[in-house]
Amino acid sequence: MASFDLKVEDSSPLISYAPVGAWADSPSTDALVASYSGQSLHTTSAQGATATINFNGTGISIFGGRRPGYGAFTISIDGQTATTGSANSDQESTNEALGSLSNLVYGPHTVIITNTGGSPIDIDYVNVETQPSTSR
Repeated sequence: MASFDLKVEDSSPLISYAPVGAWADSPSTDALVASYSGQSLHTTSAQGATATINFNGTGISIFGGRRPGYGAFTISIDGQTATTGSANSDQESTNEALGSLSNLVYGPHTVIITNTGGSPIDIDYVNVETQPSTSR
């Protein structure tokens, strides 16, 4: 069956940020905001802060910034840690893949990205790989 990617911006209600107040939406003091997709991002420095994405599909990619001083995160799917990573970089860059999960069985999934280090991380958007509905 054919599949397609669905782009979900960081400000979409399909992404749930927790705890309340831990994530900032497009800080006006961030000089790179204009280089992010839709000129927006969500960022947090709170250790343990999460962003949750529920989707139906076969894969997902999470995009954000890699910047000096940025920190560690984990990505879990359906309750299992899938990958760990760091958004730290010597250079400031946006539109970077923080993690991708593919070849999942088509169906409902929950992905959670967690700030594990207490240094900043951000989310720009996610791409969900899904399939057209066959129901009529």
